[in-house]
Amino acid sequence: MGAELKPETKIQDLTALAGYVRTQKNMGHTVVHCHGRFDRLDSSDLVHLRDARRMGDVLIVTVAPDLSAETCESAGMLPQDQRAELVAIVEAVDFVAVSRWTEAGETVKFLAPSVYAQPPAIRTERPHLAVETVAGEEAICPGKTATAADVNPLHDRPAAKVTSGGFVAPSKTELPEGLGPDAVTFLEHLGSRYSQTAVLRHVDSLRPLKVALIGESILDEYVYCDALGKSGKEPVLAMRYVSRERHAGGALAIANHLADYCQTVDLFTYLGATDSQEETVRDHLPRNVFPTIIYKSDSPTIIKRRFVDAYSRSKMFAVYDLNDKALCPSEEDALCAAVEARIADYDLVIVADFGHGLITEPLVELLCEKAPFLAVNTQLNAANMGYHTISKYRRADFISIHEGEIRLDSRSRNGDLRLLMRNLADQLACRTMMVTRGKYGSLMYHHHDGFVACPAFATKIVDRVGAGDAVFALASLCAARGVPSDLLSFLGNVVGAQAVTIVGNRASVDRQRLTHALDALLKPFQNQRGAMVA
Repeated sequence: MGAELKPETKIQDLTALAGYVRTQKNMGHTVVHCHGRFDRLDSSDLVHLRDARRMGDVLIVTVAPDLSAETCESAGMLPQDQRAELVAIVEAVDFVAVSRWTEAGETVKFLAPSVYAQPPAIRTERPHLAVETVAGEEAICPGKTATAADVNPLHDRPAAKVTSGGFVAPSKTELPEGLGPDAVTFLEHLGSRYSQTAVLRHVDSLRPLKVALIGESILDEYVYCDALGKSGKEPVLAMRYVSRERHAGGALAIANHLADYCQTVDLFTYLGATDSQEETVRDHLPRNVFPTIIYKSDSPTIIKRRFVDAYSRSKMFAVYDLNDKALCPSEEDALCAAVEARIADYDLVIVADFGHGLITEPLVELLCEKAPFLAVNTQLNAANMGYHTISKYRRADFISIHEGEIRLDSRSRNGDLRLLMRNLADQLACRTMMVTRGKYGSLMYHHHDGFVACPAFATKIVDRVGAGDAVFALASLCAARGVPSDLLSFLGNVVGAQAVTIVGNRASVDRQRLTHALDALLKPFQNQRGAMVA
């Protein structure tokens, strides 16, 4: 959000900021709070603010007030307003306010954020003080840790622990609450075979892969509204606009997921020749994603706009701005030529086929003929229902597909899923296939290992949009690298469980999120005898 605001618009009154925090939390957003004097912003301050921003959806910062004009002048410190302006320039920061209190404790209590992130070091004579709850009363204790539950006991989100070193994942000896017995049984088996170090070693082995990603760029827009009631003269529900946010969706979201696991990602996509939104698209891509863009004539860049009740977070309806006709011959030729010129350079070609006109028959034939390792997902959505199935490809090395999509392709509502998967694998000469099944987890098929059923690990669901894309991204890399089937299934489902805790594609499931999740899931089941697969 910070990147979309001018610095002067970020500075708010403290009371107004408290109201903003309440609104964001009611919408299900995680609000991270930093507090300090911020007299001179150095590299450690910038790193601290950047890391804090990654731990939630919104970052607010409060600046300690001036003790007195004389004190500021004698100490050579900047006045409070100038310090607030300095912090507002930082892109990671969404809003800034001058606090009424010098120390963090009262400010945190007043704002009640989801997470308070304590700075790594303080450049004053006193160590920074953190907040904890002692016998139900708030106390200021040097050197202690602070959690969201300490500051705001009524907050119902899992508390993230913050120490003097910044954000630290919760260190638990028990499993996350809400895991079912199937998940526990699976984790017991997996923990006896793989240490967390071994799992992360497999994840790190993905980094050298040279990856091409082909798919439609989509901007996901969430428009939050409050219900006013029925219109006075028409049978229409009237809503009051609250706020709006826009995420990088479609192939852009997949590129963001891939970026933290690979050194570089080459993205082949289209934007609309009319209203291309190119600046917005490029701003949402990491530096190691390199787009090759075709401009589709008579088309806008795809925007999928969802209207959401701000209080319940329920989606009410969606409006899609798109032209899903196929590329014209000249655009199709340009895309095929760009892909063909470089396809031999890649270890893996990932095709995110949303059925919106980018991937035409000549491109499909080119990919099936020349891709060294082809990973495909054909996504069913409202715009392509019944017209878009995996059978448009004659070959794939890895397929990630939802159960409803494989059943539609096979025209089988109730047939045996394993038989459907075997038949599709034979039809497409596919070595590895993952079928995602929502709350039932996933079913993996490998031509040598057979079937592996993996349960779901999600214990809290905020939004399902984009979860399949996150699973597809990491699972494709693992399949290309030859990660064992049970571990591939596990990693895919862990990423999916993380993705459903995020509104849309507001953030990617990067290595840091994955590491924290692995720590919570695997640590209780580590084999103390050390007899684990490396």
